[in-house]
Amino acid sequence: MSNLMKRESHFRSPLASILNDAENWMVGFDDVFDRLVERWDNGFNGFRNFPAAKIHQISKDQFQIDLNVDGFKASELKVEVDDEDLVVTGSKHQHGKDQEQIDKDFYRSFLLDEHDRVVGASLDKGLLEIVVERPHVATKKPIEIPIRPR
Repeated sequence: MSNLMKRESHFRSPLASILNDAENWMVGFDDVFDRLVERWDNGFNGFRNFPAAKIHQISKDQFQIDLNVDGFKASELKVEVDDEDLVVTGSKHQHGKDQEQIDKDFYRSFLLDEHDRVVGASLDKGLLEIVVERPHVATKKPIEIPIRPR
C-alpha cells in the first residue's frame, strides 16, 4: 500500500486517506494493495470483458467461473495457474473469404486467494467452466503473548 500512497496519482480521494490510515493497523495487508497497483500500472492486463465471464458459488467450498468461448475448441484454449493468477487464453487462427488470416486471441486473468485450488475445467457447447476449490480455513484462536520485564 505504501507504493500506492507514495506515487502521485489520481487515487487522492477519501478512499486513499482511509487506506493510508489503514496501513497503521492492517499489518501484512499492504501486499494486496501493492499487487493491485502493480496491475494498474501494467494496464490491468487480463481485466477485459472478452470473453464474457460469470463467477458464482456452487457449494460452500467451491465456486465456478463460466466463460463464453463460443467458437473455440478445447485445443485452442489454455487454462493455467501462475502464482496466484488463474490465466485463461484462447488462440484461433482461420482464413477469411479472401484467404486473409483472421486471428481471434484473448487473455483473461483472475486473482485467486492463496488457498484457492483449481480442480478442473470443462468445455461444453461454447461454455468453459472452471471449478475452483476454496477450502475452509480454520479460524485462528487468540494466543496471549507473555510480556517479559527487562
